[in-house]
Amino acid sequence: MKEQKEIIGIDLDQTFLTCNSKLYRFLNTLNYNKGKNLNYFEIKNKNYKLGQINKIFKLFNPQMYVALEGAVDVINYLHEIGKDVHFISNRPKFKPIIKMTAQWFKLNNVKFEKLVLGCKNKIEYAKNNNILYFIDNDFSLCQNFAKQTNITPIFYDLNENILSKDSEQNMIVSSSWKDIQEIFMNISSSKMDKQNLDENQFEI
Repeated sequence: MKEQKEIIGIDLDQTFLTCNSKLYRFLNTLNYNKGKNLNYFEIKNKNYKLGQINKIFKLFNPQMYVALEGAVDVINYLHEIGKDVHFISNRPKFKPIIKMTAQWFKLNNVKFEKLVLGCKNKIEYAKNNNILYFIDNDFSLCQNFAKQTNITPIFYDLNENILSKDSEQNMIVSSSWKDIQEIFMNISSSKMDKQNLDENQFEI
């Protein structure tokens, strides 16, 4: 039986990319379709002015942003050691944004299994998709992961000014992607040590 890979959920904006999420949140509140926000696919069949939206895109085209230092290398490292990476964002699930985001990943050779946009409830998605770790820069979300689930949140403290590394039970705190790589190297090492210990006990 094939062993199931461990799945890591990762936020996009201000966690993996330098993009300012406030711009996407603003777009996500616009009502082009009788109160339905741009998270809904059916908006493509309604009457909205794409020309005006394209003008707005010039302000925050996903291709103009860059990955945080070391992020792409660490993501590809996680892929190489057998982890499944799911990028999960509340970016509007709107066709031009989907296209530009996917293009950015392709151009920058980022290895991943899933790209999920328009996710309104990351905790529910993570629970339903067997995610074991979730990396996000939203401290409140990480707190809720720690309190409500068995999923281990890794809080990406970009500003290094919120909390100490031991201030929240079941929460790991990181201030760089180098830290995140070391976290998973330590996790892999601990599992290998445990496996070796179990094998030695069995031999005895």
